[in-house]
Amino acid sequence: MALYQRGGVWWADVYHEGSRIRRTTGETDRRKAKAVHDALAADCHRRPRGRHTLKDALDLWEQERERSSRALSLSKLLLEYHGDCDLADVSAESVRQGLGQMVAGSHNRYLAILKRSLKLAQRSGWLKDIPELHNKPGARQRTEWMSREEWERLKVELSPYHRAMAEFGLATGLRLGTIRLLEWKYVTGTTLSVPGEIMKAGKPLTVPLSKAAQAVLDGQKGQHSSIVFPGQRGGVMGDFTRTFERAAKRAEVPWATFHTLRHTWASWHVMNGTPLEVLQKLGGWATYGMVLRYAHLAPSYVASWVENSTVSNQHKSDVSA
Repeated sequence: MALYQRGGVWWADVYHEGSRIRRTTGETDRRKAKAVHDALAADCHRRPRGRHTLKDALDLWEQERERSSRALSLSKLLLEYHGDCDLADVSAESVRQGLGQMVAGSHNRYLAILKRSLKLAQRSGWLKDIPELHNKPGARQRTEWMSREEWERLKVELSPYHRAMAEFGLATGLRLGTIRLLEWKYVTGTTLSVPGEIMKAGKPLTVPLSKAAQAVLDGQKGQHSSIVFPGQRGGVMGDFTRTFERAAKRAEVPWATFHTLRHTWASWHVMNGTPLEVLQKLGGWATYGMVLRYAHLAPSYVASWVENSTVSNQHKSDVSA
């Protein structure tokens, strides 16, 4: 028997067929917790072979595509907080017990991983129905962007290899996953034509390159015959999420990630007068609604229309009619 406490609540730790199953008993009294533990152990031995657990589903999530070190850490912590169990035992109640004490932002990040994992398990035929799981309300909803001073501090903390990618990201708004896979054949003069297979939305994107973007590309010429931003050992640049995070902390912008550069690019565009419909095309967003998050940064976007409901304007409309 294995019981341990966390936050005053007893957790059960059971091994079955080489798998470790950890889950909260929901009890603060050790004797009651032992009864829950024993019931769990007995249930494990009654299960037929071939049943899949939450860990199996999380393994599917990790293998679905390349994950950052931070994302993999979150996956492992999710398993620790929730506890491993049969997939059929994952429920709104088990999530409440495992994640309920977290603040909304953290709770919802773990829940997003859990939902995707369950979906993949369902596609694999391991799970018939996915439980209805809801985000915790109250999560901070805002789009982070950097000031020019913050960007300058961050830039000097990055290595030359990573700095070039960051500068290109800030000049184009492209996501890290796309930039890492860029090849010289996608560049024609001052135009960049990105194939859909390396775009998040799966649709090709053709955009003109700014002078800043062209300057970054000029600095990359001659480093690799086909890859625009090769790694130090040649080939595609590896994941550098943690390296970026450490640089951001040194630059006193610990909240910044590489994706913050995309938000910064879009925010600066709007603040300098770029229309939202143009921004949508430059950034490759699938819908117009996705760029509305930046509308508040351009007061002129709504200010130019504010007089349309005045009596004088209505009078002019009546006369012209």
